[in-house]
Amino acid sequence: MNVASDSQSFENSSLDERTTPLISVPWETGTPRKILINLVRGGLIKKGSVLDLCSGTGSNALYLADNGSEVTGINLVSLVLENRDKSGSDYLKLPYINENFDLVLDLGCFHHISSRDRDTLIEEIFRVLNDGGHYLIVVSNYKNDPTWKPFSQREFNHYFSKNFKIKFIKHMPSIRADGAPQYFYAVLMQKR
Repeated sequence: MNVASDSQSFENSSLDERTTPLISVPWETGTPRKILINLVRGGLIKKGSVLDLCSGTGSNALYLADNGSEVTGINLVSLVLENRDKSGSDYLKLPYINENFDLVLDLGCFHHISSRDRDTLIEEIFRVLNDGGHYLIVVSNYKNDPTWKPFSQREFNHYFSKNFKIKFIKHMPSIRADGAPQYFYAVLMQKR
């Protein structure tokens, strides 16, 4: 296999040939996350305005909308691309007014944000959440391969204790669409 010819072949291919359908990436199951379903059914997440930070195929957003919430979906990758010329971590500035959402969902993005930019994202989430609003985050935990940038409970305290009250941290095993096991923490926090 020749790198030059592969590169040339890529450049000459159509956009459709270069993109993977979102539903076929391993972490997209096409269904809402069980933790989200359980929190809605258990009454810990109520109807309201929701920002889904990594909306992907929209499974979680559709589930919440079907249960009476007004949902705004955004993909942080799109935000990064739109703001790539900005300096520092300004690319993470969320395009919403202050105190606009009752719930922010981050079901798999935070552990992909560089450590130098995480404080900016947390400040933005805090800014767009209503007083008493909730932040549900699902991040890779210590049982995953280090390339997944796993988090410890101590890191949660470091990043979030200033602005949020941690309501619970739950160890959550998961199976990707391709059958591979993954391990996460599901953390529900409330804005202080």
